[in-house]
Amino acid sequence: TGTLIGRDLVLTATHCLLDPSTNDLRSHVQFYLESSSGGQRGFDARAIATHSGYRFSTAAGADNDIALVWLTRPVFGVAPLPLSQSPVTLGDRLTIVGYGLTRVGADDAGIKRQATVLVDRIASSGLEFSFERNPAGELTTVCSGDSGGPSLFEQSGVEVAGVHATTASGCNGSGTDMMVAAYRGWITAQQPTIGVYRVPCCSATDCASGRCVLSPDGHRYC
Repeated sequence: TGTLIGRDLVLTATHCLLDPSTNDLRSHVQFYLESSSGGQRGFDARAIATHSGYRFSTAAGADNDIALVWLTRPVFGVAPLPLSQSPVTLGDRLTIVGYGLTRVGADDAGIKRQATVLVDRIASSGLEFSFERNPAGELTTVCSGDSGGPSLFEQSGVEVAGVHATTASGCNGSGTDMMVAAYRGWITAQQPTIGVYRVPCCSATDCASGRCVLSPDGHRYC
């Protein structure tokens, strides 16, 4: 899951872009946009920025689990969401969004769902926050497939307050988000660099750089 924050820019989590078997960037990253008619349009990545401080452990979850993906072409028909300038606080009511499972062992990923949660923990670093219950006190959290999706804060308008990260508790405990306001400086400092991420191509017209080259592995990439 990811959030469009620019015409060709997606905010997501670093671990969504990694091959779990190697911890390297996946060979092909693509986001799908749902249309009102129920169809989907695919958008390939042309460049990726992952946070240099990203770390993951099965005991503690992830640190700096945030990333940006630039697409090969702009997205129209969907308004990019602004980033929140203010950090969330304890008790804030947020809307979490994702395409993940509803529970461990379910086979129902791929459907966009949303729920309201209350922030119940702010990390001492100020870089992340957690939630696990809705205003009625019922367990409400994120699960596999929701990672990279947003927590939305509605005040004068809808803003992206958090990015769902990977957690140690899985689907049965607190969800943890990266605090977008704390990463605004990092986000705005990133620039797409052609070649950071290799996009498969057939000819130069497939590439934003205008160059489609033959790699030693026998495949062509932008």
